[in-house]
Amino acid sequence: MNVTGDGSVSLNFAKGGDQPGTGTFDIIDIDWEDLEDDMLLPEDEFLGLLLVTLGAEMYYFFSDGGTIEINESTTETFAGSFNYTSTGFLFTQPMEDIEIEVEGIFSAIYEDVSPPEPKAAAF
Repeated sequence: MNVTGDGSVSLNFAKGGDQPGTGTFDIIDIDWEDLEDDMLLPEDEFLGLLLVTLGAEMYYFFSDGGTIEINESTTETFAGSFNYTSTGFLFTQPMEDIEIEVEGIFSAIYEDVSPPEPKAAAF
């Protein structure tokens, strides 16, 4: 998908647990209607979420299944490739499914987004 002019793309992968090492991992099927604020993420599989904005139109795509291959995994860098199918919808027409294939390469900075440990209050 090429986005030109007034548009943006945000591609996110998420998993529970620690930073994965190198290897090939499954990207699993997620249903946006089943997502909950307190859901636990799988520790050995990834979820994929693609958000696309084209002018005033917003599209949401949730992974159906595929793989992510991690070629480099250090405390500073995280790199590899991915290929998965995805079903989504135009925000103003959520009942009309759109199916796409998402593939590419990435090189990113790894960030731990685990919630902070609770701190004890001293009285």
